[in-house]
Amino acid sequence: MRVVPRLLVAMLFAAALPAHAATPAALLRCQKAIHGRATIFAKLVQTALSNCTFKIESCQLAQEIDGSDPTQCLASASAVCAAYSSKIPAYKSSAGSKAIVACNVIPLGELQQYVAGLGFATADASCSIASVSDLLACLFEGAQCASERTLFALDPRAGDALATAGIAAAHPCVAP
Repeated sequence: MRVVPRLLVAMLFAAALPAHAATPAALLRCQKAIHGRATIFAKLVQTALSNCTFKIESCQLAQEIDGSDPTQCLASASAVCAAYSSKIPAYKSSAGSKAIVACNVIPLGELQQYVAGLGFATADASCSIASVSDLLACLFEGAQCASERTLFALDPRAGDALATAGIAAAHPCVAP
């Protein structure tokens, strides 16, 4: 007779626990994956856009200092910038895909609850989040924006350079 009450208590206790509670190890794996991939992604964004702005600014400075005609130089630099800029969505997709492997085992509700606790700002309220993929896409969008803002802080002419290259609209966070 004692087995039945113990079994009943065990069943009630199990029912009270979340069905798919994330383990601390799973949360840590997810955090490491997001951190690692976001770091790599941010470096790639900064490198690509820095290389672009350097090329454009070199053309602009040659005109300002030497009075050189920048037309040919800017056309060449703009083509390079377009190539750099077009790679950024693929970088973001790759980073997100690799992070999703570690984070997809955590239910969306729990991951949303722990995002700030994992050291990441909560997702932008304007993001439409219906899945773990959506949440990670929003986080990586934020990483791209932070990286672009850092570029502007390091190079105040970056916004003008990206506008000259015709790619400013793809990088709206490069602004004062």
